[in-house]
Amino acid sequence: MDAGSAAAAASERKSTKYSNLSSSHLFYPVAVETLDILADEVHEFITEIGTRASQCTADRHETTFLYQRISMEIQRINTFSTYHIVQRL
Repeated sequence: MDAGSAAAAASERKSTKYSNLSSSHLFYPVAVETLDILADEVHEFITEIGTRASQCTADRHETTFLYQRISMEIQRINTFSTYHIVQRL
């Protein structure tokens, strides 16, 4: 199994599930693996959000900050999961 394949498969399932959304909505499947591997669509989505935030704040680092926040959240979730697994041992 290649790195990122689980995120890509999850993105595909989400795209199929929500394929009937109205054309007035934009849909980006967000799938993240526990090792911070993101599906390609997620990179596009984060870049778009970061670009728009940069336009509002005039800070060109908004996309970087967004990636950092996502990475920290993944680390927090991994820590929580590991803690509960070890507690059961």
